[in-house]
Amino acid sequence: MGKEFFIGQWLNQSLTCYAISHMLVMPLIIWWLANIAVPGVTLSVPMQILMLLSFTAGFIFEITRKFKGPDEDRKEVPTYSSIYGIKTVFIILVILISVMLLIQLWLIMATIGEMPSLSLIPLAMFYILSLYQLTSFLRHPCIRNRKRNEAIVGLYMAVGYLVCAITIFTAVNV
Repeated sequence: MGKEFFIGQWLNQSLTCYAISHMLVMPLIIWWLANIAVPGVTLSVPMQILMLLSFTAGFIFEITRKFKGPDEDRKEVPTYSSIYGIKTVFIILVILISVMLLIQLWLIMATIGEMPSLSLIPLAMFYILSLYQLTSFLRHPCIRNRKRNEAIVGLYMAVGYLVCAITIFTAVNV
């Protein structure tokens, strides 16, 4: 990624292509890490779901990071909000965060066959908190709320991975 696929300048001006090119590597990293942990691991359904989760979470992180208010937008540095508008990016993030929640639930269900309520509670809480914060940014797009977006959405992603891992490892007694 250091050379940005030898088209760095173009990618920096085409944020959506930039994000896609960077997120394509996320499932491969998950596959690589799984093979380090368990050499010869198969590409099972839960592994494929985890790879999809990493792809989706990567997009959410990338878009949230470049979702800025009018007070931060600079002409020479493109952001998703300057390209698509704050409302459109808000809708995209709400959809992606909702999809991420569904993927997290799917991963747990595909792996252990049930959804423990103790797992559902933190996922739902951080999902709602993320939506609340993004809505706050939509109403008041300022630096303070943008930084909160990054913190809350990042925390939700971390908690989501942690909840999935703890739920699965506890259920399979690893």
